[in-house]
Amino acid sequence: MEIIPVILAQESRELRKKIRALEGVTKKVQLDIVDGRFAPNMTVMPKHFIRFSTKLKLQIHLMCFKPEQYVLSFAQIGSEEFIFHIESTKNPDRVIEIIKSKKMEPGIALLPTTKVSSVKKYIKKVKLVLVLAVHPGFSGQPIIVNVLNKIKEIRKINPKVKVIIDGGVNEVSLHMIKKYRPSSVCINSAIWNEKDPAIAIKKLKKAMK
Repeated sequence: MEIIPVILAQESRELRKKIRALEGVTKKVQLDIVDGRFAPNMTVMPKHFIRFSTKLKLQIHLMCFKPEQYVLSFAQIGSEEFIFHIESTKNPDRVIEIIKSKKMEPGIALLPTTKVSSVKKYIKKVKLVLVLAVHPGFSGQPIIVNVLNKIKEIRKINPKVKVIIDGGVNEVSLHMIKKYRPSSVCINSAIWNEKDPAIAIKKLKKAMK
């Protein structure tokens, strides 16, 4: 089970500061991008990534309507994985194809209220499925425990898919989460509430054992 640190930043300075803090500590980071409409928060947008560079592998978790409008911008900064919410578009197939055309790995994300059975078709088409275990937009929320049952449901549909749990992950909840065996967990507050993210990640890895 892999730990992927999350950055949910409101402005460029915060984004760059957190990126620098993670370089040399981890290999991959997830950038949460929220448009203020799909979820009640507003983060950095493509315009904030001018002259942006990092050696970290970038995974985008897009919480925005019209996801196809963001694909090119995040491909241009070297993102390797682009995860969009299945609920944010009427044409997920088109979005998946656009992401692939820009040489990124497409993934779909599910809100806590979205049933796995309703998106079975798309789970078969991607290698990444992110299960949101909190309501979107803000960090620090407690995990919605019954969402973890989706991991097994998803793997029944596509045994090879990587299932990502995002939201409510900390040292305490990890003891429970690891029993469900997700491929990776995305963590925000439990890392940034510590002064040193390296120490936080070390504690989280210990909790996974």
